[in-house]
Parts: sequence; structure tokens; C-alpha cells
Amino acid sequence: MEFKTRKVKTCTIYSLKEYIDVIANLKEDFKKIFNNDYGFDTIDKTIEFDQKEIKSEKDFFERNRIYNDYNTYSKYIPTIGFDTNVNDEELNQKIMFFYRGLYDESYDLKPSCVRGSNYRREKYYYDNIKVLCSNYFPYKSHLNDLVTMQHYDAPTRLLDVTTNPLVALFFACKDFTDKDKSDRGKVYVFAEAYKNILFSDSDKAVILACLAKFSLDEQQQIYNACIRKIKSDGYFAKFDAPNNGKIIEKLYHEIRYEKNFDKLIYAKDILNSFFVQPQKTNPRIQNQSGAFLLCGLAKYPNDYDTRIREKILVEITVENRDTILKELDTLNIHEAFLFPEIDKVAKYLKTQ
Repeated sequence: MEFKTRKVKTCTIYSLKEYIDVIANLKEDFKKIFNNDYGFDTIDKTIEFDQKEIKSEKDFFERNRIYNDYNTYSKYIPTIGFDTNVNDEELNQKIMFFYRGLYDESYDLKPSCVRGSNYRREKYYYDNIKVLCSNYFPYKSHLNDLVTMQHYDAPTRLLDVTTNPLVALFFACKDFTDKDKSDRGKVYVFAEAYKNILFSDSDKAVILACLAKFSLDEQQQIYNACIRKIKSDGYFAKFDAPNNGKIIEKLYHEIRYEKNFDKLIYAKDILNSFFVQPQKTNPRIQNQSGAFLLCGLAKYPNDYDTRIREKILVEITVENRDTILKELDTLNIHEAFLFPEIDKVAKYLKTQ
């Protein structure tokens, strides 16, 4: 059965005002996709996620794309908003928007641990940074450790996003490389249901964060085990047997180092990526309204980019960036605010 591909809205902005207009219309864009583009009334009656549907990796990822969108968009209610003073049922049906700004429009969407020569070295970075800089890692939490490493530009499986659209616009305009690779920037807008957003102590976040402790070869073994399990037991296949195989048992052992955990992992969760609201442990992540996309496993590095792009709601091309930066500065969105360390503040003040 063929399913519709959700459309991504694209637009170009030349000023802060145009950008704000786009952001103000996100809820309407969301409703349009729900009501017109996707046809969830049909999908609701026809889609089945059983083993007969999944005979290959391609089958799984096709169903997975549809399921992830359906799980977000079909729960839409007209009163989307950000007022958290609602009951649990209302909160679970509300949508949160995340934003990622990129100065170079050609830059792809994949975590730094799979870029270039980093691809085989995630575990090497993770283990050695914790040994050499142990005073930075007082937690017993793989996710908090990854957040700290991300803060200091170490390669991780986290992709930076923000809940503040102005912060994303700043990063689409500000060149931190001095290479002028691109004349235009990008802001990507993602929509996610509150009920699907993870927090630092959630089981799914712990599972995916633990992957940093595994070599690339071991990660590929886990990936293959997940695909085999899904082909065998269907879309909602889970590892819940007394013995799930050596590599999955090693994953369970790593998870239990951090928290008490029943033997129940859905194979599809290891192959997905989730938006995470981390603990706001430093001024930079607070001022940037920082959040992350925590990436599960993929077969090849470029697969990460493909899967993440499937989550995009709106793609905004940003022109006239020098002027927009000046406009953002008047709203206190500038380098000194977003990077409140003393050296960054001093650097900003020198330009004033």
C-alpha cells in the first residue's frame, strides 16, 4: 500500500518581521497538513503494523515514517497552545515546536559523532573525555554526560535544537567559522506532540544515550538485531526474553548501570530519534532555550540526515543576514546573551 508523503512548507525571509510572520502561522500550517495534505482519516482505517507488512528494512522505515507522523499529527486538537495549566489528557494532545538554525544551507542534519572521521570514534571520545576530564562528569547519567560533551563541542549523538525561534534565526545568520561558505542560512522547524518528548530520566532517553558506550561494530550488531526482531515479530517487536542474545544483554547491562530497568525494549525505539528536554545545567543552555534530538542507530551516516529530515514541518531560507542580526541585537539576541561565558561576552563587547 502506498501512503502519502507529508509535505514540507518552504519559504524565504529577508527580515525579522517576515520571519516572525512565518512563526506566527505555524499552527495554521500544522492544521493544514493535518486536515488536507496527509488524509489521516484514511490512514487511520487502513494502516497496519504487523509482521506481514515488514519484510525488509525499507518496509520498516516506510511504516516507521508514517507511524511517527501519525502518532504526532493525529493527536492534534484545534486549541494548540503553550499553556501547561491543563489536565493530562489535554497536555498529551498538544504540540511543541523545535527549531534548528544553520549558517550554511548545505549543512546536513546528522549528529557530529557520525561526521567524517568521527564515524568510528564515538566510544573512543566518550570514554577518554570522561577519563581525562572526570571533574566535569559528576553524574551517573549517560545523557547528562553527553549534554556536557556537546556543550564543549565533543562529537556526540545529540543534535542541537531550541524551543526559541529567535535563537534558531541567530544561528542561521551568524558565521562562527569565518569561512563564508554560504550566502543563505536555514531554519528548520519541527513539530512534536508533548507526549512524545523525552526527559533526562525517561527510559527511551537512557537506552539511546547508552549507545555511546558501544563501538561502531557493536552498534551495527544492535542495529541488525533490531531489524531481525522486527521482521520476525512485527513493528512493535520487543526484546523481553530471559536471553535476547549477547549484544542486547550487554545493552541491558549498560542501562542497568544507570537505572533499575525491566527487560523490555522496543526494537523500533533503538532505530528512532527523539526530542529531549534536558536539565538546564548551565547558563548557555538556559539562555539558548536548548533542547536536543537524541539519535538512535542508523545503518549508514547519511541515513541520519534522511530520517531527521522526515521530521521537518517548515524549511525557512534566510537571506539578508547582516541586517537580521542587527534586528535581533535590539531584542537582546546576540552572542553575549547566548554564550554568557566571560570570553564570549568580552568578544561581543569589543564589536560594539
